[in-house]
Amino acid sequence: MPIDCMKTIARPSSWILTLSLLLLGMAGCGKQDSGTSGSSKPSSGVSPQLTGYWVGSLEMGPTSLTLGFDLIASEPGKYRTTFDSLTQGVKDLPGTASQDGNQFTLELDLKQGGLARYTATLSADGQTLTGNWRQGPATLPLEMKRGDRSKAVAESDPIFQLSPEELPLNKAAGEKLSGDWKGTLEVGGNKLRLVFSVGRRPEGGCVTSLTSVDQGNAKLPVNKTLLQDQEVTLSIPAIQGTFVGKLEGADTISGKWSQAGAHFPLQLERNKK
Repeated sequence: MPIDCMKTIARPSSWILTLSLLLLGMAGCGKQDSGTSGSSKPSSGVSPQLTGYWVGSLEMGPTSLTLGFDLIASEPGKYRTTFDSLTQGVKDLPGTASQDGNQFTLELDLKQGGLARYTATLSADGQTLTGNWRQGPATLPLEMKRGDRSKAVAESDPIFQLSPEELPLNKAAGEKLSGDWKGTLEVGGNKLRLVFSVGRRPEGGCVTSLTSVDQGNAKLPVNKTLLQDQEVTLSIPAIQGTFVGKLEGADTISGKWSQAGAHFPLQLERNKK
C-alpha cells in the first residue's frame, strides 16, 4: 500500500476526525479508482427488491465502520435514501439512489468530505449488494446485506463493545465522571477545544460523546469510558484516538491524548456551570 492510512489521518490540520471525515480518513488508503464499477453488466428492468434497510461494514485498515442505509421507492428506478454511519453516531444523512436491473448506485454529499458513491450488484436472491465505496481517490470494497435498522442501531451502542471486565469500570465512570469535561489540545501550533460529555445511563454505567468545538462542533461517540482506581480511559477506535489520564480531585483529569502513534498532553476540567 503506497500511502500509510494512519499518516493520512494524522495531518495536524485534521487531527480530530470531524463529521466530514466520516470517510475521509480512508482517502488515499484504498486502491486507486480505476473507473470501473463492477464486473456485471447492467440488466434491463427495475426490481422492487431493494426497498428496506441495508447494513454492512467498511474496512479501513485497522478501523471498521458499520454503515447502513434505508431505501424507500419514490419512482421507477429511484429511491429516497437516508444514510447512517452507526460506528460514528451519524444518522439520517440524505442521499440519492438509483437502480437499473441488478445494478445499484448510491450517492451522498458529505459536504467537507466531498461526494461519496457506492456502486454495487444485487445478488440473485435479492439479499446482498456487492460493490465498491468511492470517495476522493480511494476505492474500498463494501458488501451490504438486508437488515433491521433498530437492531443495527442497538448493536452500535458502545455498551455492547465492553467486555465483562470493563462493565464495572464503565459503571464507576458513570458514578464519578458524569457531566461535561473541557480541554484544549495543542497540535502543530493549532489549538483544538474538546468537550467530553459523560451521561449516566438509567441502568448504570455511562455513555460519552466527544465534541470538537473548533471543527464545526463535530461530534463522535466514545466507545469506551472506563474508570479504574483513579485512571480514566476514553477510547474512540473510529479515529484511532485514546485519552488516558488521572482523576485529580473531583474536577480535573490530567493525561495525554494518543492518535496515530503520536501523543499530546491534555488536561480536562469539569464544567461546573
